[in-house]
Amino acid sequence: MSYVPAYAIKSRVVDHYNSETCGIGIRLLQSDSSRFVYCHLSARSVADGVQVAAGTRIATTGDTGNSGAPHLHVEIRTSDGVAHCPQDYLLAIYDGRTPPTFGSLPTSGCTTA
Repeated sequence: MSYVPAYAIKSRVVDHYNSETCGIGIRLLQSDSSRFVYCHLSARSVADGVQVAAGTRIATTGDTGNSGAPHLHVEIRTSDGVAHCPQDYLLAIYDGRTPPTFGSLPTSGCTTA
């Protein structure tokens, strides 16, 4: 098994998170209570409560929680708790465009085969 590093999408405060479904996780908290959620990690690389810069290594991918194989699950949760697909947001950052608002991101169709 080969696990790879996971990096902070934006500069935010780290919140360690564990659940039966997510396994070992990290949330990057936004000032409006929305958050980036990283799940199924094998290890965290940063302390709980610290501010990290975008691009900082925050964890190592893994196979914890409800997972069938090593991978990194990333989602964006708005302040109302709704999960949104991060693909369009990540592509905008990669392409140097202004990312869409979290609420405009789709809430279904996130999984690809």
